[in-house]
Amino acid sequence: MTMTGESDAIALWDDVIDLITENEGTSAQIIAMARRCVPVGFDGTTITVETPARFMRTQLEKKTPLIEQYLEQAAFSPVKLDIRLAEQRSRQPINTTSVMSAADIAAMPAEVTSSTGGVARPRENFETPHPVAQTHQIQETTTVVDSWRPSSTPEVKVSIEERRRSNPLVSDITENDSKLTFDRFIEGSENMLALQAAKQVADGDHNYNPLFIYGRSGLGKTHLLKAIQNYILQNNIEKICVYRVAHDFVNEYASAMVNTTVEVKQAFTRHYHDVDVLIIDDIQFLKGAASVGFFFDLFNYLKEHGKQIVLAADESPVQLGIGNSDFDERMISRFNSGFACPIQAPEYELKLALVRNFYTRAKEDAQSEHISGYEGIISDEMLQLMAARSGPNIRVIESFCQTCLLEATKNEKGGSDFGREDVIRIANQKFGTAHRTVTIDQIQRAIEEEFHVSHGDLVGDTRRKEIMIARHAACWLARSLTDLTLADIGKRFGGRSHATVYHSVSEAGELMESDRQFFDRITRLKDILLNE
Repeated sequence: MTMTGESDAIALWDDVIDLITENEGTSAQIIAMARRCVPVGFDGTTITVETPARFMRTQLEKKTPLIEQYLEQAAFSPVKLDIRLAEQRSRQPINTTSVMSAADIAAMPAEVTSSTGGVARPRENFETPHPVAQTHQIQETTTVVDSWRPSSTPEVKVSIEERRRSNPLVSDITENDSKLTFDRFIEGSENMLALQAAKQVADGDHNYNPLFIYGRSGLGKTHLLKAIQNYILQNNIEKICVYRVAHDFVNEYASAMVNTTVEVKQAFTRHYHDVDVLIIDDIQFLKGAASVGFFFDLFNYLKEHGKQIVLAADESPVQLGIGNSDFDERMISRFNSGFACPIQAPEYELKLALVRNFYTRAKEDAQSEHISGYEGIISDEMLQLMAARSGPNIRVIESFCQTCLLEATKNEKGGSDFGREDVIRIANQKFGTAHRTVTIDQIQRAIEEEFHVSHGDLVGDTRRKEIMIARHAACWLARSLTDLTLADIGKRFGGRSHATVYHSVSEAGELMESDRQFFDRITRLKDILLNE
């Protein structure tokens, strides 16, 4: 296969991504990171791709032999892979797709971040003190174009102080919002990529423009958006960063455009054009043809003038466009033109980190603010149970931790410990019983006790009928009670393949339909695991 140049590199890399995606055994993190690479050259023996982040390059380099196997499949001859860190480019990057599905990053391990140390973080640890108000006077000079005038109008030199003072979109940060910083954001594989992208945007990297973060309510999207704003206020004070929730944006637009003078309308447009970083939360609430049309034009203007846009929604750009008359194909293509990544619901390990952090933070905040009622002690065993009983909404998890700490303090004053019954009672009040988190370890232990098999036999290669039935039952419970993929379940059962786990789940399902006794045993185990 003889290929040269950038266009051939694109074609070859597209084929490689197709091969990677089709192979169910390929790690989701490889798929996700490969999609972010930009193919820039192919000389017949080596393909050169660029990646926007150091941590991505580090992880992909570890998988070079595997990727080169796919390259050889696609090119019908051996091809070497050269991965480089992208430089800032004036042209738009070449990309096969910028949207990452939940499946793309579901398996991304936390060590993807930790293994790179602080390299991928634009500033070390992002430990941001409470940011100053945007109205803080800084005597710097910058250039701003009076954007509503014709393009031939000469540039006007104004100070950053004057820009802030004359722009009503600039507002002070509330005390509560000032706490939403990067160093207070709890990282896990479920949110790692969104966090890394947010940090790079905050530090001025335009590789992610727009940055589109999506996921259901309560998973930390707003925290990341506010962290970007807080970091810019503290470290890039020469930039005007504006945060708006979409429905506030719509209301402001209506107030400025309905029954007002031409001067008011022009001023409203001019103020938004003079923003350096625009952050819109809950973009799904952008409604009305006029409001959407104004935002479309504003989006184009900001992009053309090198301004940064950050958006958040409860669904991906493509999903937002389904059945939504407000968002036509042009708007969805704008949302989808940068980097879109999901934040997923926290699994047990992240929930445990959240619970421990919220518990410690509640005690520290109460002490520093001289608030009583948070002096109680919760054991780590109970913190683990709290994590297992928590639902997916991080805001509710924080409230849950505060309630547990208040209860622990009350118990101590009454001479009793804070125990399992207390955790379960409060968890049921906060989350109900539907969000009980069950782990593979718990399922395996329950099966081993119920079927009297050893752990080695359960995850090993023994093919005795009674052990295979136990293994089928364990795989069925794992599929029913966890959010893990079949491939991930297989890894916990001796490295079995996706197909093998699927077979076990099917066998267990058929046995439950034909054998009432087996059905009763599995149903009872399921109830125990959900209410343990």
